[in-house]
Formats: sequence, structure tokens, C-alpha cells
Amino acid sequence: MTVKTSFEAWEAVTALFPTEYKKDEEASARAGYPIYRSTVNHYDYFCMLGDRIEVNFSNGKTVNVWIKSEPKPEKREVKTEAELKEIAEAMSETIMIRTYENGNSNDTRRKTTKPEKAIIYKIAYGALLALNHGEEVRSSRMAEQSIVDSADILLIYSFQSVTAMTLFIYP
Repeated sequence: MTVKTSFEAWEAVTALFPTEYKKDEEASARAGYPIYRSTVNHYDYFCMLGDRIEVNFSNGKTVNVWIKSEPKPEKREVKTEAELKEIAEAMSETIMIRTYENGNSNDTRRKTTKPEKAIIYKIAYGALLALNHGEEVRSSRMAEQSIVDSADILLIYSFQSVTAMTLFIYP
């Protein structure tokens, strides 16, 4: 049985469980999770296991009530354009360049040159503006990754000296 909330799980257990119950403090302490026993039959009990409630009956039958809540949409704090410019400025200060040699990668972090900084700032600010607006049409982390991938490609084409390297922009 699967429900969406803890409240629905308790309702399901109440419907399944034949009698009143109370917490078995001793068994709970030994097990490390709450165990509730029937006040009539010691062998009828249920366990609170986080993502489910396991209901055990004296006849050997077990019923699991799984709690599978729907994921909540990611909410982001909307920032002012001044804050976004500050973040973009911080992101454009340094660049990490990954080179590959004999199958090994080597990451080098350095301050950006003036032309690099200007390009990185524009990409970062544009990406931050896009992420800051349109919550209902954006797919959170997937959109972020798409922007990062696009920025990498643009940077590689923008810097003629960059070949067979991966660029990383970090705040």
C-alpha cells in the first residue's frame, strides 16, 4: 500500500490495526525506531521506519504502508539586478582551465584577463538573469546545466588559443 503523506499513513494503519496500541519504549530503544504494540495482543505491532510503516500481525501477516510524497518544486529566491551583477562580477574574476595529457586531467585556476573577464561576465550575467525569471517554464538544474554547457562552447570559440580544453567558471 502506498500513500502520499504521513497523515494518510497513520489513517491506513488505524484502519488496518485491530485494536488500540501504545508505544513499546523498551523495544523502541533496542530497535532504534518507534514500535507500537496492541494493548490486547502483544504480537500485533507496527514499526515507524521513516519511509514506511510496517504493520505486523500475530498470524504472521505483514503490511507495509509506504509514504511516497510527491517532490516539491524547487523554489528560488529572486534577486535584484544589482545582486546578479555582483555575482556575475565575482564569477568573472577567475577561470579554471582543464587540460588533458596522456589521459590525465590537469586543472589550472588563474585570474582572468580583461577580454576573458568581459566575456565571462556577460555570459554569467545573462545566465543569472535567465535563471532569476520564468520559474514556471524553467526546469531548474537541467536549465542550469544547459546554460553552463552553452557557456563552455561559447568560451572555447571565443578564445582562439583554447583547443582540447574544458573551461570552468566558478564564483
